[in-house]
Amino acid sequence: MSDKADVAEIERFNKQHLKRVEIQKKNPLPSKETIELEKQTDESQQGMHAKMHCTFLNHRLLILLLLVI
Repeated sequence: MSDKADVAEIERFNKQHLKRVEIQKKNPLPSKETIELEKQTDESQQGMHAKMHCTFLNHRLLILLLLVI
């Protein structure tokens, strides 16, 4: 067996036997609405996280003050 392609076989290939197929998207990109909704969700979660962190710091400060007194 040879590592080189058999050009004669390629030249004899009949394209008429090929079938047409319909291309289908398997992983379409998200719509603009979906992207916007995800951005809004991320922003609201970040805001909630910041509020929780602030509350945690306030409680921690209160505990420290109580320990000092």
